[in-house]
Amino acid sequence: MIIKWEKNYFLYLLLIIVFLIATGYYGNRLLLSEDRQSLTDSEEVLATQQRLLDQLLKADKAEEDWLDEAEKLRSQLPTEQNVDQLIDSVFELEERLDVTITRITKSTEPIILEQDDYPHQINIIDYQLSFETVSLEGFNTFIRELNDMERFVELIQLEYQQPFDDQVSSNVTIRAFYNENVLIY
Repeated sequence: MIIKWEKNYFLYLLLIIVFLIATGYYGNRLLLSEDRQSLTDSEEVLATQQRLLDQLLKADKAEEDWLDEAEKLRSQLPTEQNVDQLIDSVFELEERLDVTITRITKSTEPIILEQDDYPHQINIIDYQLSFETVSLEGFNTFIRELNDMERFVELIQLEYQQPFDDQVSSNVTIRAFYNENVLIY
């Protein structure tokens, strides 16, 4: 059987193709436009949430940095006398630098401060430290490291004697600072 293509069949085929294209085009525009809008809205929400998450991570890092800085400040300028910290640091230096500490005493003399030299409301403790070392180089290293401790200290008075080449005796007054008025949580 042979099918003859007549002009009518060709027009029907053309109408069917145009109808399918029009249905696809308008279906895409009308039916998928809501889905496209929903997708666009979801992308915007996702971008907003990502920005909020980034800000939260930055805030967490900033809080962590702040807490680290507060801990460092607490060790440099405690909110109480914190004698143990100072004594432990001195004994750690003694062990590390081959120095013999013969005496540590807390000064009982009243401390008169010139407020221009120190911050307002700062508290001070003075300690007398006597030590011996086997060389002048060891003495210099001990004094330098004592002055560079993590806690804020000031060497007020320093006396030393070198009766023999292999011995240096010294007395040093250390001023340690703390501030009871500042509390860091």
